[in-house]
Amino acid sequence: MKREAVLRVAARMFVESGYHKTSLDGIAERLGVTKPTVYHYFRSKEDILFECLNVGYGMFSEACEAGLQSRQNGRERLVAALEAYANVVITDFGICLVRLADHDLSPESLVRVRAVEAEVDRRLRGLVEDGIADGSIAPCDAKVAAFTLAGALSWFGHRAQSGRSAALLALMKQSVEFMLQGLSPRPDPHVGG
Repeated sequence: MKREAVLRVAARMFVESGYHKTSLDGIAERLGVTKPTVYHYFRSKEDILFECLNVGYGMFSEACEAGLQSRQNGRERLVAALEAYANVVITDFGICLVRLADHDLSPESLVRVRAVEAEVDRRLRGLVEDGIADGSIAPCDAKVAAFTLAGALSWFGHRAQSGRSAALLALMKQSVEFMLQGLSPRPDPHVGG
């Protein structure tokens, strides 16, 4: 629990002040503990950043998994995953993930974070491909579609403050619906006319 508290406070401070302006002393002070207590759980600030990014990607992965577990068609599963994804983007970990540069990570940590990022992308692509296969999504480049959808939803992490409001949730739902209109199947203009 203490380790999770350090991560939550660090993610919030990274979002509020930025990675470079956040210090381990500041994290310890906000927690009401000593700096050695923080070092008990993490080796460095970079280690905390890595874990914050890892938690954020884990949350995204779980959001995508929620969409995959549904028994609806591909488009409906994609909608469920994107709505869950959008909800993650407005958490401290999600905001941290989309706002902070991963170039502050060591090469080893960067490889690990990029592997998780690739898995999230693969899952979103899979949902688009499922929709194309069952006809609920128009034929398209699934990789480009997944990249565009995730990027558009990441916008909320750049613009929103952490936390949910009814207005923000409604805006995210509208955004998902708006984006998916472009993926809806259309009649072939060369057939039957």
